[in-house]
Amino acid sequence: MSLLLKKLAIAALALSAVTMTVFVPNRSGAAGMPRDDAGKIFKAKCAMCHGADGSGNSPMGKRLK
Repeated sequence: MSLLLKKLAIAALALSAVTMTVFVPNRSGAAGMPRDDAGKIFKAKCAMCHGADGSGNSPMGKRLK
């Protein structure tokens, strides 16, 4: 293998490692396991439409049906 091909292979591996680090989400535990901060996430991102109890019975939830 020529020196140029070796350098290209190393560059491709480095680029794929950086891409995986940036674009693959960080998982804080096994799949299906509850997160410690799930309640905070629900309140911050979901409750505005789904309501505090998750029923969707909120002004925004009713508008979005």
